[in-house]
Amino acid sequence: MEFERYLSILKKTLSVKMMELQNIVSMVIHEQTTVEESGSIEAVIREPLSTIMEDEDSYLIIVDMPGCDPGSLTVNAYGTIVNVRSKSSVVEGLVYEKKLRLPSDADVSKLEYWIERGRLFIRVPRQKQH
Repeated sequence: MEFERYLSILKKTLSVKMMELQNIVSMVIHEQTTVEESGSIEAVIREPLSTIMEDEDSYLIIVDMPGCDPGSLTVNAYGTIVNVRSKSSVVEGLVYEKKLRLPSDADVSKLEYWIERGRLFIRVPRQKQH
């Protein structure tokens, strides 16, 4: 009898968790897929893998963007936020998008970036401390 009660609780819990997961997946799909006016579908990868490394002079951000189209790449900085966006040259309709927050000593006005083997490298110098 005790086993059946635990089994019933487990089934209810799994049912609720499954509905929560379905809602999350649905939100992700709707958020990351848009239909442009032309009728083409654009799928957005909002969180490509990225790494931020630092040394005493600068920050280095590496963003994995395989097949990135350099002609559509934009890197913008506002305050300590760096926004990256690019279309894929390999998969039609695929767009990479990433927003990164840097520490307050990052001097985003002097950032440099380049693409190498499917990775975007962004170097941001640190402001000199007075």
